Amino acid sequence: MANSINLFSFSDYRKFLRTWLESAKAEKRSNLSQLAAAIGVHSTFLSHVLAGSKDLNLEQATVMSTELSLTKLEREYFFVLIHLERAGSEDLKNYWREKKQEIEAERNKLDHRFENFKTLTDTERGLFYSSWIYSGAFACSAIQGGQTLDQIAERLEVSREKTTEVLSFLVQTGLCQLKNGIYSIG
Repeated sequence: MANSINLFSFSDYRKFLRTWLESAKAEKRSNLSQLAAAIGVHSTFLSHVLAGSKDLNLEQATVMSTELSLTKLEREYFFVLIHLERAGSEDLKNYWREKKQEIEAERNKLDHRFENFKTLTDTERGLFYSSWIYSGAFACSAIQGGQTLDQIAERLEVSREKTTEVLSFLVQTGLCQLKNGIYSIG
């Protein structure tokens, strides 16, 4: 993810799910019925969850977090949002609010550490995993000191033109960098 949608910008798991579904539907990746089937519930139940009249249980949330490809920290945050909605007393709600703040603080620490980190879009990931040549060229760029275009093409036994196309993509996405004709990890 999931996911170009930032789960941490939501304080209500239902709003996040509605936004995720809208995005998935627009990109023809998933829809309400498919998501409901994936977590083992009827689409009517999931509609009730999204409308606010029912809540996911933790088993459903676990399967859904996998289906949405949430990271470990996103998963914890997602569970906290569900617990917060299900909490019956103000004391319990306060407990889950504190947990939510702790996770947000942890995320902010990670964001600060990885502020230059770029995540590939779904389209970029699709292209990268469409052929072994992309991962092969990426791996070649990891050789100490880097590699030239011709060295990578020769090592992979791929045409210079195709290697140029692949390396251009890797540089454009930041997976590799080009300096003085040498490709290395970005």
